[in-house]
Amino acid sequence: IAIGAAAVVVLAGIAWALPFGRRFVRDTILPAVRRSAQGIVAVAKRPLRLVSLIGGTAGVTLSYTGALFASVAAFYGDVPFVPVAIVFLLGNFVQAVAPTPGGLGAAEAAYIGGLTAIGLPSEQAVAAVLVYRFFTFFAPVLPGWFAMMWLQRSEAI
Repeated sequence: IAIGAAAVVVLAGIAWALPFGRRFVRDTILPAVRRSAQGIVAVAKRPLRLVSLIGGTAGVTLSYTGALFASVAAFYGDVPFVPVAIVFLLGNFVQAVAPTPGGLGAAEAAYIGGLTAIGLPSEQAVAAVLVYRFFTFFAPVLPGWFAMMWLQRSEAI
């Protein structure tokens, strides 16, 4: 984290030292930061909206964690929920920073590595992760496509 923060500071300093960098910061970065701050203030002023935001985010995270835990249990994996949740969060981070769409490849490797690190045999980890990724990544594509077609035909989008 410290190295990443230092890199951001160095890049910001270089950008600020150059005229086109100052223009970029002034015309692009600062307006985006202001809009973000306004959005945060708007959400903070409405506690119900804040609770909905946090609750929705927590619900999605717990649902995906539960899906990974269920996939592990389907292959008779005997590992506690909390370590699986930690593996999910770390794998989700890898998925977010991976340069492939949806973190394909990198996320699976992270999930498998994490599950084997917490004591799940590699055969079970591979099977559980493939089932998890099928149901959470690939299976929603077909119903999503039909939903999009229906929404386009009804001119909702």
